[in-house]
Amino acid sequence: MRRSLVVLASALGVVPLLTVPAQAGGEALPFVFSSDRDGDAEVYRLLADGRIRQLTHNDVEDDQPVWSPDGRRIAFVSTRDGNAEVFVVDADGSDLVQVTDTATTPDGAEVRNDSPAWSPDGRTLAFTSNRDDPEGEVYRVAADGTRLQRLTTNPFVTDNAPAWSPDGRYLVYAVMPPADDADLHRMRPDGSRIRQLTDTPDVDESTPEYSPDGRTIAFSRFDLLADERDLATMRATGGPARPLTGEPDRDDWYPRWTADGRQVAFWAHDGARSTTWLVDRDGTDVRQLTPGTADDTFPDPRP
Repeated sequence: MRRSLVVLASALGVVPLLTVPAQAGGEALPFVFSSDRDGDAEVYRLLADGRIRQLTHNDVEDDQPVWSPDGRRIAFVSTRDGNAEVFVVDADGSDLVQVTDTATTPDGAEVRNDSPAWSPDGRTLAFTSNRDDPEGEVYRVAADGTRLQRLTTNPFVTDNAPAWSPDGRYLVYAVMPPADDADLHRMRPDGSRIRQLTDTPDVDESTPEYSPDGRTIAFSRFDLLADERDLATMRATGGPARPLTGEPDRDDWYPRWTADGRQVAFWAHDGARSTTWLVDRDGTDVRQLTPGTADDTFPDPRP
């Protein structure tokens, strides 16, 4: 039986992190992430002192947490109402707001709203949904759930994983045809002026993210011939990919920049567990953030 949400209160404690990623000054790198350490996916927050605080507590899936630009709220995806919907919660786990509410899909498939991304002013969320198209399209909605707008219209093609440029002028996202490799595209926040940024045969590019200065995009890259998934970067206007990670026995996903733009957090799967990691923007000094005793995914450093 599905329980109702129990948001974190003072009665819930914090637990120590075994591996503490240090910032300048010796503090841990604060970030949110999803973990199944309590039996199902929940949202957690790493505090600056290295302790972990659980922000959601229920028997459904809560994942894909992302900080608001001011660091006061967290958007995430939850199946608490039976469908995968986007929610927003304060950074301490209080004041839960449901942003999307989708009753059905055209083909009767399971409803899926995911990949939330905050606009730079914190007023709007871009996300992916199959509410109108079974393959999935990109939408935007006000953070209070009003003013929903569909941005892409590509039948038989999946558009997903939108990310805002820091100046709010563009959204970068992945376009996945059913019988071809996925490439990155860019559009205006109203869905206009679409431009293809990558065109790489036999390589899927996905989960893009702009650097804080807006000059670089980090993304996940799957080589279909080598059967390897790593991270790469490129200029925000497109161009050759520069490898960021390259561990052959590990799939790397979901790059997220630190606020100073010097490092990229990501999660990786080694065939047994998913763990969170950090790498310098030049691809050096790769280190593991969480210990690998549970599946930890979707890290997002605090802005």
